[in-house]
Amino acid sequence: AASAAEKTNPNNNNNNNGPVPRRWVVNAQIPAETGPLRAKLDADGHGYHVVVVLDVKESTLKELAQLDSDPAFAATARGRALALLRRYCAVAPGEPQLGARERGRFKVLAQVRNIDEVDIPNFVKGYNGKPALINKTGLLSKYDDLLEMDVNCHAFGILARKGLQSIYRDFQVRRLLLRTFIHRP
Repeated sequence: AASAAEKTNPNNNNNNNGPVPRRWVVNAQIPAETGPLRAKLDADGHGYHVVVVLDVKESTLKELAQLDSDPAFAATARGRALALLRRYCAVAPGEPQLGARERGRFKVLAQVRNIDEVDIPNFVKGYNGKPALINKTGLLSKYDDLLEMDVNCHAFGILARKGLQSIYRDFQVRRLLLRTFIHRP
C-alpha cells in the first residue's frame, strides 16, 4: 500500500515517463436518486459506480520523452497538447480540493451512442456528447504509476443528477455505450 506521502507527492513515480502515469482510473459515482435541490460537495447516497481504466499507449510515452529533445516536435499541436498533459500530471495532484487551477481542467465527455433507442427526456439528449468540467466534485490522487480521478456525481447540480438518473434507469434494461474522459487546456 502507498504511504500518504507517496500518494500525494505529484513528482513521485518510479517510471520513465516523468509525471505522466502509464495508467489512469476514473471512478464516477452516479446517483440512483435525484437527492436534494442543492447538494453539498460531500453528498452521498445510493447509486452506481462506473470505473474506467485507461492505459497510455507506448507511442504516446515515446512522444512524451521526445518533448525535451526535439523542439520541432514540441512546437507541433500534438507536442503542445502533450506538454499540457505533462503539466497537468505534475501539478494537479498536489493542488487543494478547492481553488485548483490545473485539476479543474479535467473534462468528462459522456456519449450514449444509441441515444434514439433509449427512453430519456429530450433535455438530457441535448447534452449527449457535451463535455463537462470536473472541478470541485473531483478528487485526484496520484500513486506510483497511476492517476485516479474520483468523480462524485452526487454533488452535481440537480439537472445533471436528474439526467444521469434517467440514463442509468435504462442502463439496466439496455446497454448504453458511454465514451471517454478527456483533459483539455
